[in-house]
Amino acid sequence: MKTASYDSPVTIASPSLCNRLAASNTTSMSSSNSRSIASMTRSQFKYSHHHPIPDYKAEHALLESSLARRKENIAPIIPLSFDLHTDARAKEREKFEAVVKEKEVEMDRQREAKRKEREEQEERELRELRRKAIPKANAVPEWYKDAPRRKRRTEQAQGSDSCRTE
Repeated sequence: MKTASYDSPVTIASPSLCNRLAASNTTSMSSSNSRSIASMTRSQFKYSHHHPIPDYKAEHALLESSLARRKENIAPIIPLSFDLHTDARAKEREKFEAVVKEKEVEMDRQREAKRKEREEQEERELRELRRKAIPKANAVPEWYKDAPRRKRRTEQAQGSDSCRTE
């Protein structure tokens, strides 16, 4: 099989394909530059069936005129004044902080009152414990007089010595 280079002429086997390409290329190819498809090189054939090259100068002129019309209709942008809510927010925050400070002061007062009450209660309990802990002379009960008396240790000690000598 023979391979064709890009500069070699292209041979097309199907006549119906040639007719279709020729019909589509008639708009893109001018009458003075008409060639037969068979005599075109591959690179010529590749670009011959595409759309014609656009007229960029005309497109740019059209774009420029539309931009000029737009520029005529553009009104200048006037910025609106805006209000920052920082002042109002600062006042609200100040009120909030005052309320929080009041609550903290009240809680401190309650804590201090509870602490004082607890200290007083502990002091009362301590006084009561000390009062009960101090030994005091109590009156001798009546039944104690009738109770049998114990021997004294000295008598017991002498009696135990006499038992040993016997």
